[in-house]
Amino acid sequence: METIRLARGIISTRIREPYTQGIEAFAPVVGAAETDWSDRKILPPFLGEMGFELRYFLAAVEPWLRSGWRIPAKRPEYYPEGTAFHAPKFFAEINELMEQEGAFPVGMSFVLAGPKVLVAQESYFNRNGNVQVLVAAENSDANQMMILNALMERKLRDIFTKHFMTKPRPLTPWDYDLLTVFDGRPSHLLGGAVALAPSYKPSVFLNPSYRSYPHVGVQIRQMPFHAGRNSDVSFMVETVEKIAAYMDLPILVYGHPNGTYRPEGMPNTADAANGDLLRYELSMLSECKLMLSPESGWSDLMCWLQIPTFLEKLGRPHEFTANKVFKPRLMLINRDELISHQVDRLLAEKEHVPFQKLTDDVFDDMDWDSAWMRGVANFYVRGV
Repeated sequence: METIRLARGIISTRIREPYTQGIEAFAPVVGAAETDWSDRKILPPFLGEMGFELRYFLAAVEPWLRSGWRIPAKRPEYYPEGTAFHAPKFFAEINELMEQEGAFPVGMSFVLAGPKVLVAQESYFNRNGNVQVLVAAENSDANQMMILNALMERKLRDIFTKHFMTKPRPLTPWDYDLLTVFDGRPSHLLGGAVALAPSYKPSVFLNPSYRSYPHVGVQIRQMPFHAGRNSDVSFMVETVEKIAAYMDLPILVYGHPNGTYRPEGMPNTADAANGDLLRYELSMLSECKLMLSPESGWSDLMCWLQIPTFLEKLGRPHEFTANKVFKPRLMLINRDELISHQVDRLLAEKEHVPFQKLTDDVFDDMDWDSAWMRGVANFYVRGV
């Protein structure tokens, strides 16, 4: 088994070598500490899921951005003002590559939708610290995926180098972390179990660019991947209508048209934003009195902004429990209780987050076959 792993590592290194050699040519020479890198300090973009960007990455990268680094971003409005920028041509190339390779965001990074890979051997801790072992048959698809991943990374890094590494600058830890297919490394796992709070809130949320008004917000998730996390449309529409009637406020539907459902007859942000959707939504959120949210990164945004929020469902409680660092007002909605009682209770809370105590039974029932759990096991049990 170890021989197979070693061989994979060698193949992967050989494929990535041209990029490594090329990018090292831009690294500073010894004794060049006095060189001014101020016009070259551009970090790679975050390409993972929005929830992980909000829950971990923004705070982790903030010291770099406060120290003069800048970053191309799909959502620059989330970053400290003046530190992130739109890069339409760059992201057009990235999006084209992602589409060609069948890549989609997962956690802090992305994965390729290739053949399913069976893991040769994995170990993990149970709650009592005992090591348990899972064994699966070796699959040739694993070697194929490893090669496809490495080739994908080389193409991705070539695009970043072409756009933003035309002049020398020091290499950073982010160069590797942000331009690598999700592979269960600790730096990719933190966003799934740890939350860090930025020292700021989005400037457009604090100083809206568009005129807002008091309202009840709702987002109804309908995504092509992770379909199990999609919203129950009928329940969400019926519930937000009850909330709005009780609070005597209008409804506003949030979300990009390609990933959400917009009920007919309800005002929505996508139609009103004129192509400036995120800036418009952050402006409108400044007057949102309560949000009905799916289990998604949208709920992480509500935690950061501290908007009273009902969570539609809760599949991975440990992730939202971590959000307590934001001092959020997030409550799992109870389908069997009067909505008026729940609204009163949520609005009275100064701080609330769904909490799951990690008892022995809960710990042992966790999905240890998931990528990030395998990564935790690899790091702590096997030191990989």
